[in-house]
Amino acid sequence: MPDSVTPLTGYRTRNVSMPAAQSISSNRRTAMFALTDKDNNLCLPLSGRDPLGTQTVWQRRARDIVPNLTAASRLSEGFHILLVVLAWWPVMAARKDVPKPKLKEFFLLMEQAFARASRCADVPWTLPGNRRLNDGEPGLWISLEKSAHLLDNQLTNGVWGLYRGPALNAGLIDEQNRICSAGLETRIRACSPIVGTLLRQIAEWFAEGPHAAPLSLAKRSSHGIVAGLNGILEDRPLKREIRETFVVPEDSQITIDLAKMLKTKDSLSSGVRAFVTNAIDALPQHAAPLANVVACEQFIAPLDAIFEEVCSAEERDVDRVAGQLKIDLADLRTARNRFAVARGYDGLSRERADALLALDLSSARTLVVSLIEHHAAISESRRSAAWITLDESGRLDCSLTTTPPGPAGLSPTTAWRNGYYLHALHDLAHQVGTREAR
Repeated sequence: MPDSVTPLTGYRTRNVSMPAAQSISSNRRTAMFALTDKDNNLCLPLSGRDPLGTQTVWQRRARDIVPNLTAASRLSEGFHILLVVLAWWPVMAARKDVPKPKLKEFFLLMEQAFARASRCADVPWTLPGNRRLNDGEPGLWISLEKSAHLLDNQLTNGVWGLYRGPALNAGLIDEQNRICSAGLETRIRACSPIVGTLLRQIAEWFAEGPHAAPLSLAKRSSHGIVAGLNGILEDRPLKREIRETFVVPEDSQITIDLAKMLKTKDSLSSGVRAFVTNAIDALPQHAAPLANVVACEQFIAPLDAIFEEVCSAEERDVDRVAGQLKIDLADLRTARNRFAVARGYDGLSRERADALLALDLSSARTLVVSLIEHHAAISESRRSAAWITLDESGRLDCSLTTTPPGPAGLSPTTAWRNGYYLHALHDLAHQVGTREAR
């Protein structure tokens, strides 16, 4: 997740086409992201604002150090629900009931069951959907009606949308949503028999029709279904598989070593910049990819901040706005040179990186103009309206107000915004450990 985010707020009346926002919360901060990379299986649509298209650049660089996780795939409970439901789906699909739920309908129902079992037992629900869960009717019940969903577009914004991509890319499941290992599928079913007991009830209820009243499964915390579903998330029976797949993957020694550094709760307390800097010293064998992360962030973070500063300026004359920018162009050019040396971008990330390298840093004014032109090109590629434009008279027209990022965000020596998936790795390392179980 981003290490620090300066949110944009206060839309004016001009209509700007933007993706619907989804909030991803943690005990550290709330952040918003935009999907700009073509890496659809890794970078799921955590909608938000990315005016310069820098997200796809840091996401690609993050893959060098954390191959499979995303900013939101940080809880082992999410992977447990995904794998448990997919392991039981072939059993449900093989039933002779007609009609019977499709996979995604089955998943929606089971995610609700896990969530409402958590609430019924007065156990905090840490996955998305907590607000609606707590505002809804008590007890353990499930339904396909939109009013029963935990979130707007529950499939995209819930467990399926956040955890399926990482599991697919890591090889735990395949494109047909099957558990890749028959042995793992068998073990998952063995450690989650409570789900098997629910199949008949769900199938019979589903056969009553799509508008059937919600299926009530339990009303008290003492019910076996409540205890069984909560037990899966509390006991974490798949901890070893999650650890060996995402925290200590055999094919990524740098991830293993970083996870060990991240195991303590306060390892990121000083921020991602400090952590990566310390990691370069502590892990000299991985200095090159870690230095590339630093080089990436020292260039793209100030650019995003400078663009926000321009958007937030009360002055609308481009020359005056440029004259008021407190930036060191020499430092920014040095950061650009370091960014240019770091290779490894491909596809859309290379296209975006090349466009950022082409920005005119010869003066503050040329930088402002080229940032606005670059933003216009990004907006056009997304078929959305630009936030800010510059007319022939040199006057800026901004469609929204922004919060100024502050001096620290404008300098390559202090700016840092993006987490490079280290927060997700940190959280999983704390939950499932870093010991390599063999």
